[in-house]
Amino acid sequence: MIIHIVKPGETILSIADSYGISVKKLKIYNNLTEEDSLVVGEALIILIPEITYTVKEGDTLVQIADAFGTKPIELLRYNPELSEKQALYSGDEIVISFRGEKGHTIATNGFAYPFIDTKTLLRTLPYLSYLTVYSYTVSATGDLSELDDDEIIKLAKAYGTEPIMMIIPASHNNDEAMAVVDAIISDIAIEDRFISQILHTLKTKGYSGVSFHTPYIHPRYRENYRRHATKMLDCINSAGYKVMDTFENPIFGFDYKFMTSGLSGITLIVYEFGYSDRLSLGTLCTENYRRVIGDFTKMVPSDMVSFGLPMQGYIYQLPFIAGASQGRAISYKAALELAAQNNAQISYDPLTNSVSFYFYSGDEYLVRFWDVRSYEVFLKLVPEFNLYGVGIWSIMQWYPQLWLSMAAQYTII
Repeated sequence: MIIHIVKPGETILSIADSYGISVKKLKIYNNLTEEDSLVVGEALIILIPEITYTVKEGDTLVQIADAFGTKPIELLRYNPELSEKQALYSGDEIVISFRGEKGHTIATNGFAYPFIDTKTLLRTLPYLSYLTVYSYTVSATGDLSELDDDEIIKLAKAYGTEPIMMIIPASHNNDEAMAVVDAIISDIAIEDRFISQILHTLKTKGYSGVSFHTPYIHPRYRENYRRHATKMLDCINSAGYKVMDTFENPIFGFDYKFMTSGLSGITLIVYEFGYSDRLSLGTLCTENYRRVIGDFTKMVPSDMVSFGLPMQGYIYQLPFIAGASQGRAISYKAALELAAQNNAQISYDPLTNSVSFYFYSGDEYLVRFWDVRSYEVFLKLVPEFNLYGVGIWSIMQWYPQLWLSMAAQYTII
């Protein structure tokens, strides 16, 4: 895979010609349309097919996969446009494989709300090992909220992706979340009601497992939490379901080892993930991420840890005032459109591996986000630390550059 950085005067056609690939494929791989204007500094992925096949009348995806000794899901990963087609058409060119060898195996866990656009979901599912549906909430009485998730579960299963229900405390901040956790772990009747409702939901909805979002556990609650977590793991595992957990930064001094035998995976969200009240994304040196992962994998087996990757960037009005200013979330596609509208140039920071640009609209604004260069760096942490995989927050927007670069270079579990 090649990452091409757009230079002044370049067009989609000139870039495609320079690499000997079709304009159609370049657009598909980079989510480009006829209306899109390339932005100076924008990163494009260039994938060179090694083997292609031209569809003949009567061909099916299964037949083509069998003929080349591969799987239909692999063909969907290399040809995301197929997810939108009801049938194959004679003359269609299908990529069977790309140039270059695949490396480390990787598990992928995409987080999504039940109302995700169906087209986006169908494009993304071939790349997912797990689909974590966000989110059930649990109250201080141990009762679970309702969620309209039947359709998203059905579609996940159709693609061989394991659906996971996520549960978070019903709260607005960490103190409220901890109060809910304390109420549940301090009362056996409430705890039993909570576990019973989880098992009922897993069975009736058809989930493969459950994922929790564990808040910071105050030292005075930790012994009780350990008892609760052990009981929860035993009950859910013995019923045949997986249990996963998500932590926002490691809790140093917290004993994770008692959980590792019952957990199927842990997603580690490091520092700046998803915060809008600080100049978050891209302000930390990449070495900080590496240090935190290294420390965390000394406390738990590395092969059960997934590293959290953010898919949204932020717009900040300048000057930014810590504690008062608020960033607005923006998707990668929307960020590029905004840069094009303002004739801005995208800059890449190799220290933090983030990209950014400035624009003026009455006031000065900073837009900071990740592009494929960023994801390339952080995906390499998986083989470096022998991690299980990555967790992506969130998959609500279609971002083919990440998925195709991952499929071309890693073996997705």
